[in-house]
Amino acid sequence: MTSSTPALVSGPRPSLRQGRIEALDSRWAEIALVVAVWALGLGYVALMFWPDPSLTDPALVERQEQARTLDLLVGHIGLALFVVRHRHPVAITLLLGAMMVVSSFAAMPYLFAMVSLATYQRLRPIVLGMLMMPLATLVYSYTLQRWLHPEVVGKELGATFAADAVYSLVIGLIFVLLGWNTGARRELAAHAAERAASAEREHAARLVSARMAERTGIAREMHDALGHRLSVVAMHSNGLAYRQDLSPEEVRETSTTIATQARTALNDLREILGVLRSDIGQEDQTASAMPDLRHLPQLVGETRGAGCTVRLEVPERLTEEAGGLPQAASRHAYRVVQESLTNACKHAPGQPVHIALSGQAGAGLALRVVNRLPAPGEEPADVVSGGMGLTGMQERVHLAGGRFSAQAQEGEFVVDAWLPWPAA
Repeated sequence: MTSSTPALVSGPRPSLRQGRIEALDSRWAEIALVVAVWALGLGYVALMFWPDPSLTDPALVERQEQARTLDLLVGHIGLALFVVRHRHPVAITLLLGAMMVVSSFAAMPYLFAMVSLATYQRLRPIVLGMLMMPLATLVYSYTLQRWLHPEVVGKELGATFAADAVYSLVIGLIFVLLGWNTGARRELAAHAAERAASAEREHAARLVSARMAERTGIAREMHDALGHRLSVVAMHSNGLAYRQDLSPEEVRETSTTIATQARTALNDLREILGVLRSDIGQEDQTASAMPDLRHLPQLVGETRGAGCTVRLEVPERLTEEAGGLPQAASRHAYRVVQESLTNACKHAPGQPVHIALSGQAGAGLALRVVNRLPAPGEEPADVVSGGMGLTGMQERVHLAGGRFSAQAQEGEFVVDAWLPWPAA
């Protein structure tokens, strides 16, 4: 039985594979470093115990072999500690420094441990570790010289010790600077990686915010587009349910209106939900498909066909200059009129509605929608409202930099809105 599971075919994800490769490379680099330290330690021991033709006394030759054996033994113990230096860098570095008292081999693990210690850039442990180098060198040199050449004393021995101390201090300083530089570069790389990760998180947050804004806009468009259609459907459905005096022709016309509005609402819903399948980069294309003031006569005609009396007043000059109106302002104005008509048909059925638009470039676009309020006792009894129509209009206008008000005035409900219209 064969399987076509993609995970089995394609293998690990690239990020996991890359992490494994980096871990493997780091492990091999550590092994190479340990081998190099071991080889340098052996070379240093060979140099320190190079055959001395002046040693003719068998007892001194035996002492040299004993010193070399002790040196190698302690040095290899130090090499084992060097392998785990990252667990306790300060303690292991100081311990390796102490081992240099009896082992020249231990100088190599100590120096490279100082490199690791210096990468942390902590001054006090570094200074303490640095002091171990000349002190241990002095003790080792004195012990070895007294052990193998007891006849050498005085100024000659002192000059040798001084040279060894200065030499060891300079060498230790070089390794410390190497480690400090490595730590600085690592810190810079870590900061750069953190900045890159932070920028990536900010970019992801901006994408999420943009998507949320897109979906909020979609929800607003769904409310504005479908609310009008569904209110017309609800109004005519109630008429069919409660009016028994309708003629067959009136029933047929009302049913046709309901079906037309329902189909139109479905088409609007399908168009808006199509945005959910598109990317944020297609916002302009989506916005261009939304209705604006050019569709206002069609909206008024549909509302009249639903049985509402609507009067539209648009100055001829505004009609001629409407092409220069920003597209966003045109869409917002259309939605305000649409929602106002929806509220008028829902809350004051049968009452006439007056729509007036005015304005010009540089002065802004003003619109007013007025409808008579129903007389006391004539209010619809079963109006279903989401309660967000006026709030949505107000938010839409304010986001566009405009002004909005909606209130009852002397038996009328008046919606006023002003939207910016920059001068050409």
